[in-house]
Amino acid sequence: MLEFPQWFLALSQYTLIPSYLYRLYQFGLQESLFMMFYKGKMNDVLEKMLRKCMMEQLGEDHEQKHPGLYEKLNPKYEAGCKRMLITNDWIPAMKQENVELVTDGIKELTKDGIVSTKDTFKPDVLIYGTGF
Repeated sequence: MLEFPQWFLALSQYTLIPSYLYRLYQFGLQESLFMMFYKGKMNDVLEKMLRKCMMEQLGEDHEQKHPGLYEKLNPKYEAGCKRMLITNDWIPAMKQENVELVTDGIKELTKDGIVSTKDTFKPDVLIYGTGF
């Protein structure tokens, strides 16, 4: 936590300039962290590390046990472009026998189930994940 000097706190009672300076500081800090990963060496290292972790969780025989799952789970964008899911439970959950990951587009939701662009499903549970 950033501690402010007394004169800064006193000044902030009379003008908005200190809060603008603090916001500028926060913005600059966040942007500098972003630039470390934007099309740089750090982004390549992060992406390799994430893919290795994903492959370890899928297992060496994932193509035989879960054909097509890697392609559905593998992001089509660079690391950091969307929120990262920080958990060790998600990939093992996708490997369960009673779980089916459907990535087709949804045409409509009906009282009987889901009509996708390729098939019709009658799920027990529907999780609507928009990717934020």
